Amino acid sequence: MESYLKSAEAGLAVRKLVGGADDPTVFETWSRHIDAIRGTVAMNLGDEERGFELSQRALKRLPESEGLWRSILALNLGDANTRRNEVDQALLAFKEAVSAACLSGNISSLLIIYASQASLLVELGQLDQAESIYRQALQTTAESQDASSKAFPTLGKINAFYSSLLYELNRVDEAAEQARQGIERCTQWGHLEHLVDSSLHYALAMQALSAGEQGMTALERVDLIVSNTIELLRQSGQLEGNRKIRWTAVKILEMRLHLATLARYCLCWYCWGSLTTVSVTRREHSSPLSER
Repeated sequence: MESYLKSAEAGLAVRKLVGGADDPTVFETWSRHIDAIRGTVAMNLGDEERGFELSQRALKRLPESEGLWRSILALNLGDANTRRNEVDQALLAFKEAVSAACLSGNISSLLIIYASQASLLVELGQLDQAESIYRQALQTTAESQDASSKAFPTLGKINAFYSSLLYELNRVDEAAEQARQGIERCTQWGHLEHLVDSSLHYALAMQALSAGEQGMTALERVDLIVSNTIELLRQSGQLEGNRKIRWTAVKILEMRLHLATLARYCLCWYCWGSLTTVSVTRREHSSPLSER
C-alpha cells in the first residue's frame, strides 16, 4: 500500500511542478486524503502509535465538509485512545466520528463507529447506553432505502458485539440470533476478527440453549474459513508483521480451545444419555426378585 501512496504523491508533485491545469486546491485535497489513508492503514495493520499520529495530523488538515474522511480518522483516534485507556478522549473522538459520519450519510462507516462506541460503554458498565446504541444501529439500517443484509456487511460488527452483551444479560435466544447474523455478514465482509467473535458468541449461546452440537459445527466451519484465509495471506506475503492478524490469531486459539471444550461437552452428554438409556432398559427387563 505504501508504494502506491508514494507513487500517488510523486504523480501529484510532477503535475504541480509542470503547472497542471488543475485547481491548486485539488493538490491539497489529495495530499490530505493520502495522509488519511496512511493513518487508517497503519491502524488496520495494528501499528497504533503511527496510526494515531498520522490520523491526528490528517484530521487537523481536513475541513468539516470532508465528513466521510473525518469520521474514519476520528474513529481511529477513538480506538487508539480506548486501548490507551484514555476513556474521556475516546468518547469525545467517537462522538465526533458519529457526527461526521451522519453528515456524510455513509451508513457503513457509521455502523463501525457505533460498534466501537458501544463496546467502550460496555467496558465502562454503561450497559443501557450501549444497548441503546446497538439498537440505533439496527434501526438505522432498517430505515435505509437499501436495507438488504448485503448492503451493510459492516453491520456484522454490531451483531458480534451486541450478541456478547445480550449473552451477559441472559437473553440467550437474542444473543444466538445476533451472533448468527454476525457470522453471515462478517463472512461476506471478510472480517476475520469479528467472524471469530460472532462464532464464539454463537457457540456459547447454543451451548446455553442445550444445542452445543450446532455451536460446534459453526466453530468448525469458521475455523476452516479462517485457516484458509491466513494461508492465503501467508502465501501473498501479507501476513508477516501484520499485528492485526496476530491479534486475531489469539482469538482463533480461544475459539479452538472452546471447540475442544464443546467436543468434550457433547461427548460427555452423549455418554451420559447412553448410560441413562442402558440403566432404564435394565430396570425394565429386570425381575421383581432381582430388584430386592
